Amino acid sequence: MIPRPLHDVFGVPALLLPTAVAAAAVLLAALLLARRSARRRDALVSPSLAARLGLPAHGVSWPAAALAALAVLGTGLALSRPRWGAETESARRMGTDVVLILDTSGSMRATDVSPARFVLARQAASSLVERLGGDRIALVACEGEAQVLVPLTLDLAAVGLFLDALEPGVGTKPGTSLAAGLAAAEELFPAGASGSKQCVFVSDGEDLEGGVEEALEAARKEGMVVHTVFVGSPAGSGAPVPEVDVAGRATGYKTDEKGAPVLSRPNPGLLRQVAARTGGSYSVISPGRTDLFGVAREIDRAARKPLSQELLTSRPERFQIPLGVAVACVGLLLLGGAPGRLRPLPSRRGGAAALLAGLLLAATAAPAQQPPAAPPAAPG
Repeated sequence: MIPRPLHDVFGVPALLLPTAVAAAAVLLAALLLARRSARRRDALVSPSLAARLGLPAHGVSWPAAALAALAVLGTGLALSRPRWGAETESARRMGTDVVLILDTSGSMRATDVSPARFVLARQAASSLVERLGGDRIALVACEGEAQVLVPLTLDLAAVGLFLDALEPGVGTKPGTSLAAGLAAAEELFPAGASGSKQCVFVSDGEDLEGGVEEALEAARKEGMVVHTVFVGSPAGSGAPVPEVDVAGRATGYKTDEKGAPVLSRPNPGLLRQVAARTGGSYSVISPGRTDLFGVAREIDRAARKPLSQELLTSRPERFQIPLGVAVACVGLLLLGGAPGRLRPLPSRRGGAAALLAGLLLAATAAPAQQPPAAPPAAPG
């Protein structure tokens, strides 16, 4: 598990260990090469004769090896997206934070509603995102565990892209846990944002993991309002669950140990309970009726109010520094080579210099990541 402080300083801290290993591997390779070269020299001439002839102790340039290791280290650190310092901007924001939770369990492949439960759910979620301009939206996929796909953002186009690509079974733990989805939403909301914590949960209501009561109590204490959207046939007879291969092609239906078809039984009653306990609305979508006008209207009523003046703080990315070090090291290797080993021909020096200049220009011209633009100020 990566320590929290590393997440604060690096955007991709998982690359730090591979970077350190790669840099160490370069130095280790140089050491092994030096030993091999020394053994070959000793096999050909005696140490005293080698000293009189001025032969090097080994055929490895340690400065060149150090430059290569620094180049690897700088490249890895740049890819890890280091960030420090703080940039703040004052803004008065109108709107609310909305966490959109989409059930992506296998049961959402069921076709008891045409063309499939998940297709209708995705259409409904997309229509809602289009109507929530000005709000921050997060996207969570919920199966046996919840997975945050998009944190709270004003970039609704990014949310739409993830929605378009989303399919059932994206998680690593099969099953359905409404409690996990609610818990993930709770963690996404900023502390102290009471009154503007809105969730929209689109599901067939089938819950296999339990823990909903505890999750509802926690959501109520945090002031979360959960609007639920039911998709599926409420008849209660159950629907077979299609199975697909890695390419998304249907391969049959899910069966139990005895070979009998596994039936998914939607539970609209559970979704009604979730909405009632948290003060949210309950909606049903069906073929030809996937617009969530009512949900958008409820969110507008509850949250369209001026928010307090706040400071938006971000850490600008500083990848240019390690990238510049890496480019400089590569440039030194290209221009100078390893003493006694790799010396570029004079005709190649111009091309190497041009390459180095281009890399340095690209590295220094890349702008650091800026904090998100402040929303329009509220009138008055």
